[in-house]
Amino acid sequence: MKMDAVKHQGIKDENAASVDSADLVGQAAGDSGRTVQRYIRLTCLIPELLKLLDEGKINFTVGVSLTYLSETEQIWVKDCIVSGASSVTGSMATKLKQYSDEGNLTELAVQLILNEKKTETGKVTLTEKKIRKYFPKEYNREQIEQVIYELLDNWKKSQ
Repeated sequence: MKMDAVKHQGIKDENAASVDSADLVGQAAGDSGRTVQRYIRLTCLIPELLKLLDEGKINFTVGVSLTYLSETEQIWVKDCIVSGASSVTGSMATKLKQYSDEGNLTELAVQLILNEKKTETGKVTLTEKKIRKYFPKEYNREQIEQVIYELLDNWKKSQ
């Protein structure tokens, strides 16, 4: 509402640099103009998704992405989230929007996308403290690492 008021003041200073209304409102609120535009975009969410956003079950940027879906598609997403799917990630929201733009988003597609399991590309960490007991004291980090890789190579060949 404040942005509409700023937009429609009817006064323009010809000498002032061009400033977007969203930027003015954002500066007053401590946000960027783009953030103000995103908040405005959230008004396109169905009330149930907006409530999930307020509860923290959907993050802000995902909520903005979901605004580009039709009302029916948003209902499908809401139903899937409420029925126990994991939270919607940014990549899931992007995929939903892409399918929607192509006209291929169905209720089943929403369920499949939101129930996708993440591929575990975890990280294994071997602390020096834990593995130091297996090596002579005079071995440095590089030597320890080299031995570990050699052992792993030999193990892989034997599999």
